[in-house]
Amino acid sequence: MFERSSQLINQKFREYLIPTTLSGISMMLGSIVDGIIVGFTINAQAMAAVNVTEPIVLLYQTLFFLFGMGGATLVAIAKGQRDEHKAHLIYTLGAGIVLGLSVLIIILSLFFLDGMVGLICNNADLFVPARTYSRVILMGAPFMLFVPAMVYFIRVDGKPKLSANILLVANVVNLIMDLVYIKVFGMGIDGAALATVTGYVVGFALVIKYWLSKDRTLRLVPVKREDLPLIREMANSGMAGAVNTLLLTVKTLVVNRTVLAVGGADGMAVFAVCNFAISFVSMFNSGAADTMVPLVGMLYGEQDWQGIRFALKRTYTFVLAASVLSVALLAGLPVPILGLFSVTDPVQVALGIPALRIFSFSLIGVGLSYSTMYYLQTLKHRNLSVTISLLRGFVVIIPLVLILSSRFGLPGIWWAYTLSEALTILITLGLCAITLRRSGGRYTGLFLFENPSEEAVYDVTVRGQAQDAVSISDNLIAFGQESGLTATQASLVGLMAEEAVVRIARYNDGSAPLDIDVLCRILDDDILLSLRDDGEPFDAVTAQNMETAGDAFDNITVMRRIAKQVDYVRTLGLNNTVVLLDRKESP
Repeated sequence: MFERSSQLINQKFREYLIPTTLSGISMMLGSIVDGIIVGFTINAQAMAAVNVTEPIVLLYQTLFFLFGMGGATLVAIAKGQRDEHKAHLIYTLGAGIVLGLSVLIIILSLFFLDGMVGLICNNADLFVPARTYSRVILMGAPFMLFVPAMVYFIRVDGKPKLSANILLVANVVNLIMDLVYIKVFGMGIDGAALATVTGYVVGFALVIKYWLSKDRTLRLVPVKREDLPLIREMANSGMAGAVNTLLLTVKTLVVNRTVLAVGGADGMAVFAVCNFAISFVSMFNSGAADTMVPLVGMLYGEQDWQGIRFALKRTYTFVLAASVLSVALLAGLPVPILGLFSVTDPVQVALGIPALRIFSFSLIGVGLSYSTMYYLQTLKHRNLSVTISLLRGFVVIIPLVLILSSRFGLPGIWWAYTLSEALTILITLGLCAITLRRSGGRYTGLFLFENPSEEAVYDVTVRGQAQDAVSISDNLIAFGQESGLTATQASLVGLMAEEAVVRIARYNDGSAPLDIDVLCRILDDDILLSLRDDGEPFDAVTAQNMETAGDAFDNITVMRRIAKQVDYVRTLGLNNTVVLLDRKESP
């Protein structure tokens, strides 16, 4: 007897997790090492100035989350629904909007630079270096905004390694050019900013490589006026991530000013290390989320809730392991970590040891709430996902920082972070429970899985081999007859599945037998048969790409003509074929 296996989803999760985590590591580690290099090659004041300008980087993240991650999520869902044209439209609109916003940022920076820097820096000693750094970063908007946005689309197009390489190359070049510009050319903090932009310019060359590749599935297409509502749909899909990052900008601004007011430059140096700690754990959180979002998006488009359950289990296991490890490092080794960022002054070390130990426990909550937010966003629970963003970015953290800092000074700020993450998780669980209770039976469990309808469902995983092909045919025939199909209809479904499994096995001959997910739904008017595998690009039902698959396909050719609809799409490196049979017209 067959049953649904997590093997195919787990394998795809692992395949994407390493490149996406490397992407996160390259971005966050680039920021951390950048801070270390600036601290060692210039001074601690320069490192603090770079930290003060973090809201500008967060603004970029807000925009590419909104139209990059939001657009890529919709592309995954559209592909799961086999709507290739919609996927192309979303890709085209996302790329165009991000380029337009880049030009707008440059124009604004030319006229309002001093005002923008004054908004994020209220310390006279840091204003000049912060202005110098900001000027270069803002002028580099076309590369620093467009390249990360394109990475999301490239990843969802089944190219996780290329997407990771783009960010990896960008950040490696950044670090190398830090040393070149600062040490060789003596450019100071100007050189640190220029190195960051240079890295993304080089990363853009790999984006061009993607555009030139023949096997990419996303294309630029003409956009009509009636297609413009997709912009709103895209923004809604990326809203939680954008709001999270936007509020992170506000939170960073408020907390930076509070830290400077309470602890001065010493407090800011310690807080900069705490921010780098968040960056460290975010490398793994973003890797898990960037793996989960396109995978869950595709599964959601197919309404594959069992597959979503498998993907979630993998995501939370990874995030919890990374968070606990981070807590152990920060709480157990605060002095070496402070020294890594040139925080060696006795006063700063005395402030930093309790800061890192208290602050570290917030990282577990960061990982859980971050993953949950993107999960709910992907399933289009926009209000819940945005609420998590509001809780983490403003509603809980800001009052706690202001209240506890006024009562306990700097330690109050560190405790505010830990308490706010714990409260965010508790409130989120409560809101999910309320949504579940008010759904009228639509959802089940706190993760809000949709309850299956009254339709009969057969959902299993088989191996791509002859024995399993025969067995799945027999099982589907029995299932169909038990579910009210005529003997002829049940035999048609069983034989089509058997032929498809055989064709997949033949086309991938020479490799180990593939895992193939087979799903059959008996609807009121139709019969849906779906097959998913991770073999070579191949449609198991149509006659495409059959040069090496053999010649005896008369049976499936006849069955294909009987079918009401046949759709094939390759998503995230998976072959997805769906056959729809009309129960009324089928024999």
